[in-house]
Amino acid sequence: MSLTLGRTRAPEIYFQQNPWHIGEYLLGETTTYEFPIKNIGIEPLIIDDIKVSCSKCMRIASYPKEIAPREESSIFIEFNFDEQKGRFKKQIFITANNGLLNYTLYVRAQILYPTFLIVPDKILIKASEIDYVEGGFFSKNVRIYRPTSAISKVIEANLDEMRNDIQLILATNPDSDYQTLTVKLKKAITNKGYLHAFITLKTDSSLEPEITIPIIIIP
Repeated sequence: MSLTLGRTRAPEIYFQQNPWHIGEYLLGETTTYEFPIKNIGIEPLIIDDIKVSCSKCMRIASYPKEIAPREESSIFIEFNFDEQKGRFKKQIFITANNGLLNYTLYVRAQILYPTFLIVPDKILIKASEIDYVEGGFFSKNVRIYRPTSAISKVIEANLDEMRNDIQLILATNPDSDYQTLTVKLKKAITNKGYLHAFITLKTDSSLEPEITIPIIIIP
Protein backbone atom coordinates (compact mmCIF):
# COMPACT_ATOMS: atom_id res chain seq x y z
CA MET A 1 0.00 0.00 0.00
CA SER A 2 1.53 3.29 -1.09
CA LEU A 3 0.79 6.97 -1.53
CA THR A 4 2.49 9.55 -3.74
CA LEU A 5 2.40 13.32 -4.14
CA GLY A 6 0.81 12.94 -7.54
CA ARG A 7 3.84 14.34 -9.41
CA THR A 8 6.23 12.67 -11.81
CA ARG A 9 9.24 13.10 -9.55
CA ALA A 10 7.70 12.34 -6.15
CA PRO A 11 8.46 10.44 -2.96
CA GLU A 12 6.13 7.52 -2.36
CA ILE A 13 5.35 5.88 0.99
CA TYR A 14 5.09 2.12 0.96
CA PHE A 15 4.16 -0.33 3.76
CA GLN A 16 4.04 -4.08 3.36
CA GLN A 17 0.40 -4.10 4.52
CA ASN A 18 -2.34 -1.66 5.40
CA PRO A 19 -4.17 -2.40 7.66
CA TRP A 20 -1.19 -3.84 9.52
CA HIS A 21 -2.09 -6.74 11.82
CA ILE A 22 0.45 -6.89 14.63
CA GLY A 23 -0.87 -10.06 16.29
CA GLU A 24 -2.38 -11.13 19.62
CA TYR A 25 -1.49 -9.70 23.04
CA LEU A 26 -2.68 -10.15 26.60
CA LEU A 27 -4.54 -7.36 28.36
CA GLY A 28 -1.94 -5.36 30.28
CA GLU A 29 0.93 -6.37 28.02
CA THR A 30 3.34 -3.84 26.49
CA THR A 31 5.45 -4.16 23.37
CA THR A 32 7.49 -2.16 20.87
CA TYR A 33 6.65 -2.91 17.25
CA GLU A 34 8.71 -2.13 14.17
CA PHE A 35 6.94 -0.92 11.04
CA PRO A 36 9.29 -0.95 8.02
CA ILE A 37 8.60 2.00 5.75
CA LYS A 38 10.00 2.39 2.24
CA ASN A 39 10.25 5.30 -0.17
CA ILE A 40 9.57 3.77 -3.59
CA GLY A 41 9.50 7.18 -5.27
CA ILE A 42 12.36 8.98 -6.98
CA GLU A 43 12.65 11.97 -4.64
CA PRO A 44 13.66 12.05 -0.95
CA LEU A 45 10.88 11.42 1.56
CA ILE A 46 11.10 14.02 4.33
CA ILE A 47 8.96 13.05 7.33
CA ASP A 48 7.67 16.17 9.05
CA ASP A 49 5.72 14.54 11.86
CA ILE A 50 4.06 11.32 13.02
CA LYS A 51 1.03 11.19 15.30
CA VAL A 52 -1.06 8.36 16.75
CA SER A 53 -4.79 8.11 17.36
CA CYS A 54 -4.42 6.93 20.98
CA SER A 55 -1.96 8.77 23.21
CA LYS A 56 -2.65 6.44 26.18
CA CYS A 57 -1.99 3.17 24.38
CA MET A 58 0.57 4.21 21.72
CA ARG A 59 3.79 6.20 21.84
CA ILE A 60 6.17 7.02 19.01
CA ALA A 61 9.56 5.63 20.00
CA SER A 62 11.49 6.72 16.90
CA TYR A 63 11.15 7.38 13.18
CA PRO A 64 13.46 8.45 10.34
CA LYS A 65 13.55 12.11 9.37
CA GLU A 66 14.47 11.35 5.78
CA ILE A 67 14.40 8.32 3.49
CA ALA A 68 16.26 8.40 0.21
CA PRO A 69 14.60 7.16 -3.00
CA ARG A 70 14.24 3.37 -3.12
CA GLU A 71 15.53 3.10 0.47
CA GLU A 72 13.85 1.61 3.54
CA SER A 73 13.82 2.53 7.22
CA SER A 74 11.59 1.80 10.23
CA ILE A 75 9.07 3.45 12.51
CA PHE A 76 9.02 2.11 16.08
CA ILE A 77 5.81 2.39 18.10
CA GLU A 78 5.38 1.43 21.76
CA PHE A 79 2.02 -0.16 22.63
CA ASN A 80 0.36 -0.45 26.02
CA PHE A 81 -2.62 -2.80 25.96
CA ASP A 82 -4.01 -2.10 29.43
CA GLU A 83 -7.41 -0.52 28.80
CA GLN A 84 -9.09 -2.46 26.03
CA LYS A 85 -9.86 -6.10 25.35
CA GLY A 86 -11.03 -7.58 22.08
CA ARG A 87 -10.31 -5.89 18.76
CA PHE A 88 -7.66 -3.17 18.80
CA LYS A 89 -8.10 -0.63 15.97
CA LYS A 90 -5.87 2.45 15.88
CA GLN A 91 -4.15 4.70 13.36
CA ILE A 92 -0.69 6.17 12.72
CA PHE A 93 -0.72 9.50 10.86
CA ILE A 94 2.34 10.46 8.78
CA THR A 95 2.91 13.97 7.44
CA ALA A 96 5.78 14.45 4.97
CA ASN A 97 7.41 16.91 2.59
CA ASN A 98 6.13 20.12 4.16
CA GLY A 99 2.62 18.75 4.57
CA LEU A 100 2.17 17.87 0.89
CA LEU A 101 2.10 14.16 1.63
CA ASN A 102 -0.23 12.63 4.25
CA TYR A 103 -0.56 8.94 4.93
CA THR A 104 -2.60 6.91 7.45
CA LEU A 105 -1.45 3.48 8.55
CA TYR A 106 -4.20 1.41 10.18
CA VAL A 107 -3.08 -0.86 13.02
CA ARG A 108 -5.03 -3.95 14.08
CA ALA A 109 -4.48 -6.37 16.96
CA GLN A 110 -6.44 -8.79 19.13
CA ILE A 111 -6.27 -8.25 22.90
CA LEU A 112 -6.96 -11.36 24.95
CA TYR A 113 -8.31 -11.40 28.48
CA PRO A 114 -5.55 -13.05 30.51
CA THR A 115 -7.71 -14.51 33.28
CA PHE A 116 -10.07 -16.07 30.76
CA LEU A 117 -12.29 -17.45 33.52
CA ILE A 118 -15.82 -18.21 32.33
CA VAL A 119 -18.25 -17.70 35.20
CA PRO A 120 -22.06 -17.34 35.29
CA ASP A 121 -23.37 -13.79 35.66
CA LYS A 122 -25.72 -14.99 38.43
CA ILE A 123 -26.84 -18.10 40.33
CA LEU A 124 -30.63 -18.36 40.08
CA ILE A 125 -32.46 -20.92 42.23
CA LYS A 126 -36.22 -21.55 42.35
CA ALA A 127 -37.28 -22.59 45.85
CA SER A 128 -40.11 -24.72 44.46
CA GLU A 129 -37.59 -26.91 42.61
CA ILE A 130 -35.31 -27.53 45.59
CA ASP A 131 -34.93 -31.05 46.96
CA TYR A 132 -33.18 -31.24 50.33
CA VAL A 133 -30.81 -33.99 51.35
CA GLU A 134 -29.23 -34.99 54.65
CA GLY A 135 -28.69 -32.23 57.15
CA GLY A 136 -31.43 -30.07 55.67
CA PHE A 137 -29.16 -28.59 52.98
CA PHE A 138 -29.74 -28.06 49.28
CA SER A 139 -26.63 -28.09 47.10
CA LYS A 140 -26.16 -26.47 43.73
CA ASN A 141 -22.95 -26.95 41.77
CA VAL A 142 -21.62 -24.17 39.55
CA ARG A 143 -18.79 -24.70 37.10
CA ILE A 144 -16.10 -22.09 36.63
CA TYR A 145 -14.49 -22.93 33.31
CA ARG A 146 -10.78 -22.42 33.00
CA PRO A 147 -9.57 -23.19 29.44
CA THR A 148 -6.02 -24.39 28.95
CA SER A 149 -4.97 -20.90 27.81
CA ALA A 150 -5.97 -19.36 31.16
CA ILE A 151 -3.19 -18.01 33.35
CA SER A 152 -5.26 -17.66 36.54
CA LYS A 153 -7.71 -19.54 38.71
CA VAL A 154 -10.10 -18.93 41.58
CA ILE A 155 -8.33 -19.44 44.90
CA GLU A 156 -11.08 -18.52 47.34
CA ALA A 157 -14.87 -18.02 47.46
CA ASN A 158 -16.55 -15.87 50.13
CA LEU A 159 -19.95 -14.37 50.86
CA ASP A 160 -20.36 -10.62 51.09
CA GLU A 161 -21.51 -11.03 54.71
CA MET A 162 -21.21 -13.60 57.49
CA ARG A 163 -24.04 -16.14 57.32
CA ASN A 164 -24.68 -19.59 58.79
CA ASP A 165 -27.41 -20.53 56.33
CA ILE A 166 -25.17 -20.56 53.23
CA GLN A 167 -21.99 -22.56 52.77
CA LEU A 168 -19.52 -22.41 49.89
CA ILE A 169 -17.17 -25.19 48.82
CA LEU A 170 -14.59 -24.62 46.06
CA ALA A 171 -13.04 -27.67 44.41
CA THR A 172 -10.20 -27.72 41.88
CA ASN A 173 -9.23 -30.69 39.76
CA PRO A 174 -5.83 -30.09 38.11
CA ASP A 175 -6.72 -32.51 35.31
CA SER A 176 -9.94 -30.73 34.25
CA ASP A 177 -10.72 -27.46 32.50
CA TYR A 178 -13.03 -26.18 35.24
CA GLN A 179 -13.39 -25.60 38.96
CA THR A 180 -16.56 -26.48 40.87
CA LEU A 181 -18.24 -24.09 43.30
CA THR A 182 -20.83 -25.79 45.49
CA VAL A 183 -23.44 -23.53 47.08
CA LYS A 184 -25.16 -25.19 50.06
CA LEU A 185 -28.35 -23.64 51.41
CA LYS A 186 -30.19 -24.49 54.62
CA LYS A 187 -33.87 -25.33 54.21
CA ALA A 188 -34.98 -22.47 56.46
CA ILE A 189 -33.49 -19.86 54.17
CA THR A 190 -35.61 -20.78 51.15
CA ASN A 191 -38.77 -20.96 53.21
CA LYS A 192 -38.48 -17.19 53.54
CA GLY A 193 -38.94 -16.72 49.82
CA TYR A 194 -36.83 -14.16 47.99
CA LEU A 195 -33.10 -14.01 48.76
CA HIS A 196 -30.35 -11.92 47.24
CA ALA A 197 -26.74 -12.41 48.36
CA PHE A 198 -23.33 -12.05 46.72
CA ILE A 199 -20.37 -14.39 46.28
CA THR A 200 -16.91 -12.91 45.82
CA LEU A 201 -14.44 -15.08 43.94
CA LYS A 202 -10.81 -14.19 44.63
CA THR A 203 -8.37 -15.04 41.84
CA ASP A 204 -4.58 -15.14 41.61
CA SER A 205 -4.64 -12.53 38.83
CA SER A 206 -3.60 -8.95 39.63
CA LEU A 207 -5.62 -7.73 36.62
CA GLU A 208 -8.90 -9.14 37.93
CA PRO A 209 -8.38 -10.04 41.60
CA GLU A 210 -12.11 -10.41 42.36
CA ILE A 211 -15.25 -11.51 40.54
CA THR A 212 -18.69 -10.96 42.11
CA ILE A 213 -21.65 -13.27 41.42
CA PRO A 214 -25.13 -12.72 42.92
CA ILE A 215 -27.17 -15.59 44.36
CA ILE A 216 -30.88 -15.12 43.71
CA ILE A 217 -33.49 -17.41 45.24
CA ILE A 218 -37.08 -16.88 44.18
CA PRO A 219 -40.22 -18.57 45.59
